[in-house]
Amino acid sequence: MIKFLVTCLILSLFSGCAGYRFQSKFNPFAQYGIKSISVPMFYNKSNFADVSGPFTKEIYKTLLEFKNLKLSTTPERADAVLIGIVESRAKRKESIVVRNRKRAEAVFGSDSLGEDRQDFIVPSVNQIGLRLRVVVIKHPTPTEIKFFQTQFSKSVLSSKVIFNETFDLSRSYNLKELRDEGIAVLGSQNRGVEKQQIQWMAEGAAQSFKDMILYAF
Repeated sequence: MIKFLVTCLILSLFSGCAGYRFQSKFNPFAQYGIKSISVPMFYNKSNFADVSGPFTKEIYKTLLEFKNLKLSTTPERADAVLIGIVESRAKRKESIVVRNRKRAEAVFGSDSLGEDRQDFIVPSVNQIGLRLRVVVIKHPTPTEIKFFQTQFSKSVLSSKVIFNETFDLSRSYNLKELRDEGIAVLGSQNRGVEKQQIQWMAEGAAQSFKDMILYAF
């Protein structure tokens, strides 16, 4: 654990050095006897729908870059299994933080309120917060895979566990302002924006994962 804390500190220092990235393409898990790894679909324990796919895909693509590391579709036949759990804060209102607000008249136009309705405040900037927990474990049993999806496994020390870290992720984005469109269209547009933010968070998490394992291993 101390080693990983030191790693995180060093990575944060390197991140300010003109886009510094670790460039090694060799299997970072080879020293643990891991020549093959399986990546099942990540578990979604967040307050958002459809987030497992982007995070699984980006981590999978990262592992494809390493030479001498085979990606297996059968966990039982792989040397190790990478378990991913996407989490968020306890409540959705804590996962989506409103950073800025505007008056409805400024967003939709004065005609949208009607004569007998008062103006109201609507959000204009939101911030999404997620956590990605990644666990790499050698030859896990089904019971162990289930256990490592729980909160109790975060601080477990085991010789079988090669990697067990959590990445805190957040992004801010501007909400769409469509004066001439209906509320349904506005909601659809903003869901698309939210989906894109989650995709970018997945890409950032994959890069952070890559940087950490290349330095630590």
